[in-house]
Amino acid sequence: MWRILIVLYFVHALIAGADYRTCGNTSCYHNSLCDSGGNACQCSHGFMGETCEEDFDECMGHDPCYHRGVCINAFGSYSCQCLQGWKNGVQQHCEIKTNPDINFRRCKPGWMGDLCLDECSISHHCGANQVCTKHGRGKICVCQAGWTGVNCTTEIDECTSQPCKNFEVCRNTIGSYTCECPNGWNGTSCTDDIDECTINPCKNSGTCTNTDGSYYCNCSHGWFGVDCDLVQQPRFEDTVRSGCTSTGWNISLDVRILQSIYPGITANNIYLGPSKCTGEQRDTELWFKQSFNECMTSEKYEGNTQTYQNVLFYAIFDTVDPSIVRHHYWSYNVACNFDQGESTSTHLHHIHESYSSNITGHRDISITFYKDHTYQQQIHGNPLSVHVGDKVFVKVATSIMDWNTKLRLHTCHAVSSDLSRADHMLIRDGCEVDKNTHIISQSTHETRFVFLDFEYLTFNEGFDIFCNATFCHSDDFSPECTQACRQIPQIVG
Repeated sequence: MWRILIVLYFVHALIAGADYRTCGNTSCYHNSLCDSGGNACQCSHGFMGETCEEDFDECMGHDPCYHRGVCINAFGSYSCQCLQGWKNGVQQHCEIKTNPDINFRRCKPGWMGDLCLDECSISHHCGANQVCTKHGRGKICVCQAGWTGVNCTTEIDECTSQPCKNFEVCRNTIGSYTCECPNGWNGTSCTDDIDECTINPCKNSGTCTNTDGSYYCNCSHGWFGVDCDLVQQPRFEDTVRSGCTSTGWNISLDVRILQSIYPGITANNIYLGPSKCTGEQRDTELWFKQSFNECMTSEKYEGNTQTYQNVLFYAIFDTVDPSIVRHHYWSYNVACNFDQGESTSTHLHHIHESYSSNITGHRDISITFYKDHTYQQQIHGNPLSVHVGDKVFVKVATSIMDWNTKLRLHTCHAVSSDLSRADHMLIRDGCEVDKNTHIISQSTHETRFVFLDFEYLTFNEGFDIFCNATFCHSDDFSPECTQACRQIPQIVG
């Protein structure tokens, strides 16, 4: 029993001595050597890994067996199983022909040459718009990027997947695509922001702050403008960068400069189009990037030019009727000509509301408009020109001299000049129904009232005022002949 144990130990020591080596702090196996530094394993053929304990599969990748011989991997080695007509020689690679009449090539399908190199790398077996790739024991031709179809002859329109970002223009090319980036963006898909501050755009000691797709300048005292290059009070046009892409608007406004021109205004009252599209605020800039099929943008053709038109405006709407504009500071017309890329035309309106008077009545009646509560400064002309939000003083009167006849104002309402909007009532049945309309005085032959000028959201070219009056005998105190605001009493119970 003791002799057997000693023999077993002796055999183990011999195997370990032949198989094991220490390189620095690493144990290296399977007759491996140490590298030049003496701290890492240099594995012998057939093994791999940090300690050379892992098998290296020689049959993977470069097949060592010739003439379609089958490579069989073994631990630390491999063998070749030859096809009929071939056998292993000194190299053990099925390199000896046993039948002179057999003329098979030495490499398996997909490999060729004396060294059995990859057939795809040294030959051109695939057609146009195709690439060769390994497939099993052979090769296969697949379509290059940007092509499809049985023979890879159908080009893919990459623009249909909208690869470009930030409102740029995508142009399909043969087998690929390109993005035409808007100002401020770069990169294959226009996703890389350009840091404009690196070129120092801000003049006169202004400091530059980069933003996504743009920048803004904090100007030193006495300077204005997008790039701090205006020494005088800025104009409205200096606050706007207007442009477009092939699919929509690309407009920005500098709210900080706008507020220096119009103190007290806020960005949330700036709209694009009659549908009141709002912008996205980035720091001091307000951006409008809606597409042309939004915000009620109009489209027209003149010759070969396709033009899109809309309007930016600042307005405060009635809290009860959101279609009524109570204050209108400015509007800014924008137009994009499709065949000219990013181009715009502008026109600034300050007083663009127009009015005309139309009267219906039973007898001689007139209506006049004034600027002041003393009714001394009459507004002349037809149409009349008034600022949105101004007080308009109105006098409805008759010129008859018969004091036995009295005039009672029944109804006054506004109608858009293009008749596209329902009537907006100012006075109904002698009662003030618009909260910004107030009856000032009434006498036998005259009624005076005041209202705040407004405009319709969908039509800002003016409206008509219609007033209806009733003539009664001065002794008639029936409801129809009494100037009073008659409310329907509430029923309780």
